[in-house]
Amino acid sequence: MDLIEKQFPDVEILNLGGGFKVARGDSDKLIDVQPMAEKALQMVADFNSRTGRKLKVEIEPGSFLVANSGVLVSEVIDITTTKSTLGSDEKGSFDFIKLNTGLNEVTRPALYGA
Repeated sequence: MDLIEKQFPDVEILNLGGGFKVARGDSDKLIDVQPMAEKALQMVADFNSRTGRKLKVEIEPGSFLVANSGVLVSEVIDITTTKSTLGSDEKGSFDFIKLNTGLNEVTRPALYGA
């Protein structure tokens, strides 16, 4: 808040971004955003009161809101094992389950093994 006050006198919006943890599975805990939101809003209210500015807060909750609100219905169309040589020392096989859905539906596992 000091940085905004001293170096950015024209800023009107404080964007806190996203990246709020989503619980995935029974052992994973959902983040409680309420205490964080209360603290952030209090800091902005104090800033506005102290400076006379009208700083607004934005967040980008994205997957936090929708990650657990849908399902992907698909069908296994093939299971295959491939052999791979990834260099002179590294050998292995990989199992693939092929689905009748596209990369656009399951991007994360395809891109980085999520």
